Amino acid sequence: MKYKKIPIRFTGQHFTIDQKLIRKMIRVAQVSTGDTVIDIGAGKGAIISEVTSLDISLIAIENDRRLANNLTKRFAKYKNITILNQSITKTEAVKMPFKTISNIPYRHTAFIMDYLMYRCFGQFQGGCIIMQREAAEKYCKNRSFNPKVHFYQAFFEIKFLQVVHPNSFIPPPTVDSGMIMIKPRRNKRNIDPQKYHSFLNILFSNTTDSIYRALNRIFRKHDSRYLIQRSKLRTDVPLGDIPTYEFQMYFEYMLQFVPESKHPRIR
Repeated sequence: MKYKKIPIRFTGQHFTIDQKLIRKMIRVAQVSTGDTVIDIGAGKGAIISEVTSLDISLIAIENDRRLANNLTKRFAKYKNITILNQSITKTEAVKMPFKTISNIPYRHTAFIMDYLMYRCFGQFQGGCIIMQREAAEKYCKNRSFNPKVHFYQAFFEIKFLQVVHPNSFIPPPTVDSGMIMIKPRRNKRNIDPQKYHSFLNILFSNTTDSIYRALNRIFRKHDSRYLIQRSKLRTDVPLGDIPTYEFQMYFEYMLQFVPESKHPRIR
């Protein structure tokens, strides 16, 4: 099959050509009647083609003008499909509940994850995403030096589903990709997302610190030692070795025992 425009590798554009894979993504995302679905990096429309028969609203975001124009012409008869010719980095937070089914541009992975699970917090209802395998595995781990990962996992279940090999794309990437499922957690433990986000950013302001030094930025020293003993850890354990659920426990302790005037400021 000939393609009039082969995407340049460094742009992160690798078009999905495995329709069986796309159908699995739709099942995983649990798309149902009336849903709004966003396809980030719609490319040549492989995902759009698989959802045209569904009674949903689809918003396809594609930064490449030529590709976006082709999508607009190809799907013009579908009133429930909207094509946006813009970068996801220039897209405002969605104001309505939505899911996503996307083979995302690799270079915007960090931004897209933050867009979905922080900027669109409260509206993002989960979905299925393909990204570079290394990044997919990182977001699924419950130990990380990245405070964003701990934030996402506090509010969303992120599960690695399968490796996606290069032959599922045109042109094939030089590395494996991974498919992940994202699903909102039902029990969010009444954690204020903005306050928790600020709490994690303070703790991880110096990622080379031990857990003891990091906790001392918020707690008194004897409280820090108490929390570490409660977690059955040593004071010199690196931040990146602390499980996600421990940070949630530290946060709840702060809410209960630290005066609100001493809480990290919401930014």
